[in-house]
Amino acid sequence: MNHISIEDFHQVVLDKGAGNVNIVDVRTPEKFASAHIKGAINLPLSQLKANLDQLDKANHYYVICQAERFSRQGTEILNNNGFEATNVTAGMNDYPGETVSSS
Repeated sequence: MNHISIEDFHQVVLDKGAGNVNIVDVRTPEKFASAHIKGAINLPLSQLKANLDQLDKANHYYVICQAERFSRQGTEILNNNGFEATNVTAGMNDYPGETVSSS
């Protein structure tokens, strides 16, 4: 499994622009709504397997959660189903960049 530090991930987001990075946020809809990275897709871990059809195997995904526990599991699910995915170590608790909230 590939891993990237929260700091290096933030640099990827800065370099490419938030809307140009494929981010799967596996937190609950409530936590996602309170603060997330612009352009992230919310696929809660409990629903990830059932919603893999929403993702494109041609894309590379960065998987993030609140503090890494669930992103590691989400990355494993994606990798085991033929997706290229990287686990973001740490998580939204430590994300140093700008976030948005859903109204």
